[in-house]
Amino acid sequence: MDGKRSSDLTRTTLQLLALGVLIATSVWILRPFLVASAWATMIVVATWPLLLGAETWLGGRRSLAVAAMTTALLLILMVPLYFAITTIVDNADQVADWSKSLARFAAEPPPTWVAAVPVSGTKLAAQWQQITASGPEELATRLSPYAQTLVVWFVGQVGSIGMLLVQFLLTVIVSASL
Repeated sequence: MDGKRSSDLTRTTLQLLALGVLIATSVWILRPFLVASAWATMIVVATWPLLLGAETWLGGRRSLAVAAMTTALLLILMVPLYFAITTIVDNADQVADWSKSLARFAAEPPPTWVAAVPVSGTKLAAQWQQITASGPEELATRLSPYAQTLVVWFVGQVGSIGMLLVQFLLTVIVSASL
């Protein structure tokens, strides 16, 4: 009798272990879709009365109402994104001119009131005067590490925007299917 219990205990333990591994891998595979699914569920629940109104207005055709709601959801993202990209492209020359003018930037001497600021005014005025005395080339040399950090940060933000767009598109797809 003890041999049977030992066999059953081993089998049960292995079954539970296999079930745990299956659950963990399923959650790991579904992880990129969980946030989009949660957002899609909230959007669908919040806009359900609009869908019913659109369905009534379209003669009781649910598929047309879902298509209209999906199109509206896509337009909520695409229209502002279009205007943002258009504005950036239209002003690219101006941004390039600004960056070229930074190479010729010459700092003005500090105003007299800067030295009168309590606690750190004297030190701030001395550093400001040092920057004024240095030429544009030296200033560019001192600022280049910060510019590199800024570029790395900007590239990271662009990647974040790309992931945001992917999550939004997943949300729209899940919303349409719900």
